[in-house]
Amino acid sequence: LGWVAEKPILLGAVSTLALLFLFPRKESWSPEAQLRPRTDQVSVAAEMMVKEATVAVSRAPVQAPARLQTEPPAPAPHAVVQAPPSPSAPKTQEAIEMEVQIMTVVQARAGIYRDKTAYPEFASVVLVTAANGAYLDFYRNWECHAMKHGLDWAVIANDDATKNLDPGRSIPVLPNVRVSGMHGWGSVQLDVVGWNKIDVVMRIMKLTGLDVVFSDGDNMFKGDPFAKGVSLGDLIRSNKYDYVYQEELAKAPEKGHEVPGDGGNTGFFYVSPKRKPEKIIQFFSQVLKEGGRIRDENFKTKGQRLGADQPIFWEVVQALRANKQAANGPWGFRCAHLCSQDPTCVAPADETLDYCAMDAFTHPTGWEKPPTSFATYHANYAVNNDKIAKLEKAGVWGEWNVKTGRCKSGASVISAAAADDIVQVAKPQSAMEVEIIRVVQKRVGLYLDKASNKEFARVVLVTAANGALQMHISDSPERQTLLLSGLYHLKPYLAVVQMML
Repeated sequence: LGWVAEKPILLGAVSTLALLFLFPRKESWSPEAQLRPRTDQVSVAAEMMVKEATVAVSRAPVQAPARLQTEPPAPAPHAVVQAPPSPSAPKTQEAIEMEVQIMTVVQARAGIYRDKTAYPEFASVVLVTAANGAYLDFYRNWECHAMKHGLDWAVIANDDATKNLDPGRSIPVLPNVRVSGMHGWGSVQLDVVGWNKIDVVMRIMKLTGLDVVFSDGDNMFKGDPFAKGVSLGDLIRSNKYDYVYQEELAKAPEKGHEVPGDGGNTGFFYVSPKRKPEKIIQFFSQVLKEGGRIRDENFKTKGQRLGADQPIFWEVVQALRANKQAANGPWGFRCAHLCSQDPTCVAPADETLDYCAMDAFTHPTGWEKPPTSFATYHANYAVNNDKIAKLEKAGVWGEWNVKTGRCKSGASVISAAAADDIVQVAKPQSAMEVEIIRVVQKRVGLYLDKASNKEFARVVLVTAANGALQMHISDSPERQTLLLSGLYHLKPYLAVVQMML
């Protein structure tokens, strides 16, 4: 002990760890906890990054933890694209960086609109689309429509061309699932793009707790889909549904059409972890798991990992709907309740998937004769550039002028970083840096009201403490997590501290 006393860093570590055992953190009421917005909730997934890294260090007697392995290189043209790592696999450095970028981007883009104070009902909703370099004209056209309605969004970057387009909006996918070029329905590459979407949406929900509206880049917003009186916007405002989807219809339905609830389009939907976070995340996990199983089987029998997200997603929904005895299954939920039908079985409300379809006439899918009035038009039932003719016929193409590099309205595309003061960060090198980025991005602005003091938008207030002071500091779990993550720097000494305790 005398030797430890001569080593201040060891003595501090011993004191910190001893006090953690003697004074476990208790949840308590605080004014800040009541004021903290939903996006400030501690992300279980992000905390696990720190916990896993700290545990890995503490188990090694003296050695530092092994370096994180890198992802395999991006696939060559026509190569078989492999599946993303399973959720239980150790996170690679690329996966950590991807999740930091997800947290950084979507927390800044949340709110649906550029004016973050005008529509508080959408404060915990983020709009997401996807693109790659070959579909850039589609993305720019989509972007011009979104700007016209004052919307804000993030974009899943399926290749480097899109990743570097606007770092303030771009969410990169992992290197081994990047896809460049145009690919038709039924191709492995297009399947990968679809699974990237499902994977990123699930990560957003797990990491941030935000609701997500996803829109394909060929789903153009002629009107504001979130305005009052518009089907999608009203369904979201109702706060009744875990999932809102677009029907997959090749033409206008007959009068009196009844929504069956057993199929739809996965290129335009709203999903919310707000009411039943664990259940909806488990449901999406099951979709990914089932997709992986089917694609693996196809690889064994056909030599290609074929399997599109849309039919597999709805196969999982159908399996849930067929669970008439309300048995526990892999779906998270036990029953399903389509808004126009009775529940498929009887189960507690928190174990029932509540879902609803958007109005088909307000949000049509590739109809040759579009309605005279609609909010969005999804150019389905056409492939790649053939979609343009449908979009032109619907009057939603040509918003982006390729020659001038500006929108038809005359506005130039403004990068997210220029549009607001999002704090750009360097790539994290450790679990501690991941946690630092996560915490300060939320705390930046000095005041709890982030909209009222713009002059401090890029300033963060920081204090310091050690274990002896921990009982006097805020009960905020994320602040304490940041404090404890400082132990990561003690990795050469943790074995000694652990042994002495």
